[in-house]
Amino acid sequence: MSLRGLRWVTVLAPLFFLGFIEFVRYTLPFQILRSWPFSLALLALFAVTILLFSRMVLDHVETVQQRLVAQNATLTQLEENARLQAAKLRGLHQASLALVEDLSLDAVLQRVVDLAKGLSQARYGALGVFDDDGNITRFITSGLTNDERVRIGELPKGLGLLGELHKLDNPTLVRDISLHHSAVGFPLGHPRMTSFLGVPLHFKGRLLGNLYLTDKQGAPEFSESDSAIVELFAAVAAVAIENARLHEQVQHLAIEEERQRIAREMHDGLAQILAYVNVKAGAARRLLSLGRAEQAAQELQQLERAAQDVYIEVREAILGLRTMTQGTQGLPVVLQQYLDRFSDLTGVPVDLEFTCDVADLALSPEAEVQLIRVIQEALSNVRKHARASRTVVRIGVDERCTTLEVMDDGQGFSTDRPAFGQGPHFGLQTMRERVESLDGNFTVSSVVGRGTHITVRLPRSLRENG
Repeated sequence: MSLRGLRWVTVLAPLFFLGFIEFVRYTLPFQILRSWPFSLALLALFAVTILLFSRMVLDHVETVQQRLVAQNATLTQLEENARLQAAKLRGLHQASLALVEDLSLDAVLQRVVDLAKGLSQARYGALGVFDDDGNITRFITSGLTNDERVRIGELPKGLGLLGELHKLDNPTLVRDISLHHSAVGFPLGHPRMTSFLGVPLHFKGRLLGNLYLTDKQGAPEFSESDSAIVELFAAVAAVAIENARLHEQVQHLAIEEERQRIAREMHDGLAQILAYVNVKAGAARRLLSLGRAEQAAQELQQLERAAQDVYIEVREAILGLRTMTQGTQGLPVVLQQYLDRFSDLTGVPVDLEFTCDVADLALSPEAEVQLIRVIQEALSNVRKHARASRTVVRIGVDERCTTLEVMDDGQGFSTDRPAFGQGPHFGLQTMRERVESLDGNFTVSSVVGRGTHITVRLPRSLRENG
């Protein structure tokens, strides 16, 4: 019964009972029913009945109240659990976003263990990374001081509880490490740890490593909720680790490719310039020995220009290498930094334009490397041959492809002239090969006296988010 209905019953029931008694007294033809002793007995009966009825009502009210208190406590607990779960999910979302901010493998690994420690409210965290044979190749920690890390010594061998987690390949919760049947103790200098949560990191069925979290803060042990959140995070972390590893491999390949390219250019370009310098230096020396100072000065001027060309070639090559090794800030930032340094070095002004949201430029590492290389080659051609007053690098994205344009207002050239391994044609062939290796499309239009326009279109499948 509701409280409102109970209120009406409490008021009306005694009145109804009293009315019924009076009706009986004055309806039945017995004088004794209207005597004062009988009236007194009825009054006593009425009082006892009211007392029992009131007790029944109060007991019911107390029961309802206790039920409401219990329901309120349950609702409060559910609300608190929902709040904690929402906070964990927000933390998971923020942690997932934080993972994509860096492409350096070492930085991603450290960030994974730091974020996992924060999500689970653990005092200590570690990430063991495995090779194909299941051996720990890296062990990244969080929460340990440098002195503690030094005192612990060499990497763990994967024995004890760590080894069991590796065998089980499933999330593991332990209230007290020292009481676990697989415990083998801690090495000298290792801080004491109690509660434990271990979660494996998988990528496409392959075990990349394990997350180890110890000493739950504010509770005696980790909960199933902690395990569930860290499992969700581990799925995201595995993708970020594999992406960083792939990016690192591509960067190494790109650096090696760049070394080979520089070696070829030094042989084909710089070696020729240095030979030219040697000839001019010899000519100037002979002219000076003959007393022909004016002619010697002309030779030295040409020698100076050649030396400047050598200097710019070398600095440009170094700048290209540095651009490839710092690609952890995202393509737009890396490109802007490269173009600023290129302009400072060569005196060629270059504007960078985006016809899309830069957040949409999620290219695969290989496509990113090749795109940067095409830009470098195109700008190198502008510096050497175009004599341009303005150059624009423009990048856009649509549903079908990523588009790169490099435009200058220089002297241009005839695209009908065959390539002899010299001039802009040699660089154009290199760029075309790079783009076609990605199944992209490369076009160039140039008119003598009106500049050059290079267009690159890369397919959507080369986007990092696919």
